[in-house]
Amino acid sequence: MTLLAIKHIQFRHGERHKLLVSAQTGIPLYYPSLFITTHVRAGGFSVSTVQGALAAIKVLYAW
Repeated sequence: MTLLAIKHIQFRHGERHKLLVSAQTGIPLYYPSLFITTHVRAGGFSVSTVQGALAAIKVLYAW
């Protein structure tokens, strides 16, 4: 079972972003990152909405 964590990133220009990462390595998971970037972030949703979507994906991975 892979332990996952949601990582908060803030870019220099102030934009905030969240990613689902492996808790052991800190490396972002490819497909959840792709989905969040192309569908959720592109839709103009807030960071808290991204957090909720990542939490749901995290539960799905645990299942």
